[in-house]
This record gives sequence, C-alpha cells and structure tokens, in this order.
Amino acid sequence: MSKIKRSLIFVGGIIVFLLTIKVASPQANTTLAAEVQANFAKMSELSMEQAMSSNPYDYIDNEYYDNIVELGVPAAEVIAQNYHDGEYAGLNAYIAALAIQEITDMNMYECTGEDWETGEQFFERWATTVESLPDIFEKVMDSDDTMPNKVNQIEKYGIFG
Repeated sequence: MSKIKRSLIFVGGIIVFLLTIKVASPQANTTLAAEVQANFAKMSELSMEQAMSSNPYDYIDNEYYDNIVELGVPAAEVIAQNYHDGEYAGLNAYIAALAIQEITDMNMYECTGEDWETGEQFFERWATTVESLPDIFEKVMDSDDTMPNKVNQIEKYGIFG
C-alpha cells in the first residue's frame, strides 16, 4: 500500500472519529459538563463504607460512574478539560482517568508500557500519547510487520485506532 493511500486512510479515520463526536452547541456542551459534574458529585456522596476507602475502584462500581461512561467520547473531552482546569485532583483525578480509559477503550499501560499510580500521572501520559498518535500509527503502518499484526498494534489505542 502506498504511503499516500495509508495517509488518506488515516486522515479518513480521523474525520470519521471527529464526526462521531458531533459538533455540539455551547448549550449542549454546558449541559454535558453539568451532567458529568453532577455524577462526580453524587459519587462523593456514596455510603460511609465506600467513603472510608482509599481504593478508587470502590468508587466506580455505581450508577453515577456508569452514567458518565455512557455519555461517551464527548464526556471524555469534558473530563480531560475539567482536569486541565484544575477541577480534579487526587482521588477524583484517578476516577476521571479510569473513566477516560473506559470510554476510549485505550489502556495506557498497554499503549505505553508504563503504569500510572495517580490521576496526575495518567493525564500527563495521556496528553503525550494522544499527541503522538499520528507518528505512532505511521510507524506501525510503515513497518514490515504483517497486516494482522499492524491491526493488533493499532487496536490497542481504542477509539483512536
């Protein structure tokens, strides 16, 4: 496959991805952001038993976390923006990171080979990895590997692959 054809396929994939996100009105984005925030707030009001836990996974087994994930890719964008605006730190940053991984089906450990221990580490790696995806995909496509192996390498990047 020629380099131009691969580039066109890649660009086409990005366009399809962007179209699935939908260009939302500012009011819709505000509503989505409010819904994400409301569900995060409700997670913090969970039972005393859960509130005593420092394990982030104890906080995501509930309808509020599921509501956020079900909002899909636009919610991941809101979560990332909220983190960068300083709205999440500590436990909430970790929960936000878990939500982004689940929404995008992109496991950072599988993609980078590096584990993350805090939400802050996740968002640092997330930004770097997402920014470098075009180069990563080009390198995979230019490799001498078989097409099924190339597909497997790209699929680990979830919705981006």
